[in-house]
Amino acid sequence: MTTVRILISLLILSLSSYTSAQEIHLFGFQADSSAYAKNSYTVLFNAEEDIPTWDGGVYEPYFTLAVVRDGEKVELLIQNYLIVPTNQGFVYITQQVDEIPNDTTNIDPEEREMLSFMFEYTIGTSRSLPRIFQDKQEIKHFIRSQQPEFAGAISTEYEAISFVTPDFYITEGFNSEVHGGASWFDATEKTDFIPLSSRAGGLSNYIDSLLPRRTLNEIILKAALEIYGSDIYGSGESDENYQLPWGPLIKNKDDVQFTFVFANNRIKVQPLIPLNGNSHRSFLERAEFIDGKSILSRFFLKQPAVKTDKALDFVSADNTTLISISGNEVTVYDKTRNKLLLKKNIPTYNKLVMHEWATGKHTRRWIDEFKSTIN
Repeated sequence: MTTVRILISLLILSLSSYTSAQEIHLFGFQADSSAYAKNSYTVLFNAEEDIPTWDGGVYEPYFTLAVVRDGEKVELLIQNYLIVPTNQGFVYITQQVDEIPNDTTNIDPEEREMLSFMFEYTIGTSRSLPRIFQDKQEIKHFIRSQQPEFAGAISTEYEAISFVTPDFYITEGFNSEVHGGASWFDATEKTDFIPLSSRAGGLSNYIDSLLPRRTLNEIILKAALEIYGSDIYGSGESDENYQLPWGPLIKNKDDVQFTFVFANNRIKVQPLIPLNGNSHRSFLERAEFIDGKSILSRFFLKQPAVKTDKALDFVSADNTTLISISGNEVTVYDKTRNKLLLKKNIPTYNKLVMHEWATGKHTRRWIDEFKSTIN
């Protein structure tokens, strides 16, 4: 009898090892299909008639995918904005687009020839920035009410979220101003850091205070050599004395920033180096990933224990669930038995910008919150 009880206990234990606890993963995607998101300021190189305009549909630049697992059952839920869990509750994020028509009625007739470029644009100012909502009904109404044109503007400011956590988000985008001269417009790619919590209030994504100066100089030099090649020059005494085209010496460059990138079930730190294409335009050059353990800790980010081979594979904290995102296909496996649980397609996206997860007592609250946004 004792032997039978032991065998039954072992069988129950064995079966239980195959049953994952209930869990939810939230994946946030930037899915902006406007010309600004796809081409940055380079879209302005096109003639006005060649600039892609919005098709008049609902503008949905982000979406959140919820992957819910309860044992053998897996459910996918999708919402057309970012749903971000914070210490103060959930917040909801989309893009707000403000477009001010170009008014040329008050241009002095004597200046019309000099300002002839202004008559080529229907929009004077275009501003597209993330907007945070506390109320899910309000963001739904807002998304339905927007009707952007994205037809090109004299003055443009565009920033989209490239990474978001419960404590902050990082944007990437550009500013541009058409002046009609020989270069036609000035433009600058940029990145910014916006806190979502009080503990992130004193942080920024400038990297100069987080790395030894020598390390930063090496990062800048390598990126500059790849872009400019032999066009950079210096004293020959030290790499840090190389002159950046239309810029300072490498050792004097202190505007290097960074973003975080999801790769191989890791969060990696990627420097973003502002470099000049000429005296009128600058761009952000993505440097190689750096060892960012101390930076991750400083920004309240924990590195998952398991590294994966595929870029967008994610493993649950208990190592029982594998979620794989490849193109527009999501597959979910029971990692313990290498068993496929679900395979489905998701909407087209540009970049994964968020991954948050919950287990145990928080799971039901997250699931209820997500489903309440759908109803």
